[in-house]
Amino acid sequence: MRYSLGGRELGRAHLMAGVATLLLLALISAAVLSRPRSSDNQGESVRAPGPEWANADRLVVPDYGETGVPPFVPFRPRRETWSEQEIGEYWLDPQEIGLEVLDERVESYIRELLREVP
Repeated sequence: MRYSLGGRELGRAHLMAGVATLLLLALISAAVLSRPRSSDNQGESVRAPGPEWANADRLVVPDYGETGVPPFVPFRPRRETWSEQEIGEYWLDPQEIGLEVLDERVESYIRELLREVP
């Protein structure tokens, strides 16, 4: 049996070689995409800088049931100025956070750059 592709005659051997090549490419792609990722700090718990109350659980909106009304009304009196102690409880230093993000990006860039070096 012969197949015609763009004016060329292809036999059964050509067809089998093409299918085998496609299958090999699919297997290589699947192997590359499914490889496990590793990390130097695997197993360590990393904590972001800041106060203890600032965690991911605090960012979840609580369920107030059918009424949708919270059981309390948060209230804070207005102030003209805040003391350093009051600010310190809620202040997250943007420079510290920026340096942490920059450090992660630089480390990722260097690892990517040196990945192909023997």
